[in-house]
Amino acid sequence: AFGAKATVTLQDGCPCLVNDPAMTNLLMGYATELLGADRIHVMPEPSLGGDDFAFFSNYCDGCYFSLGTNTGKEGHPQYLHNEYLCPDEESMKSGILMEVMTALKLLGAA
Repeated sequence: AFGAKATVTLQDGCPCLVNDPAMTNLLMGYATELLGADRIHVMPEPSLGGDDFAFFSNYCDGCYFSLGTNTGKEGHPQYLHNEYLCPDEESMKSGILMEVMTALKLLGAA
């Protein structure tokens, strides 16, 4: 109605998300230091899930990791996008600690 024009580019899905090996090793070291080796679990098989983080990792080295929130006391699996999802809030502290300390270490401030 106002004479505006737009160009729309459609993209089909997200690119493959591939963790940078050097960044992954660095984060594994930080996680072990901060949380303890017993709390680090490496997925034995790649995930087929997609995430828009892949767009970021196309421009810089990156490592996508998951934060476990299941204490083992829940009556149902704690999957994302599930009506039973009720994550253990204590686990969020671990996630925040990992994010902040990783940023500080990469900036040389810690």
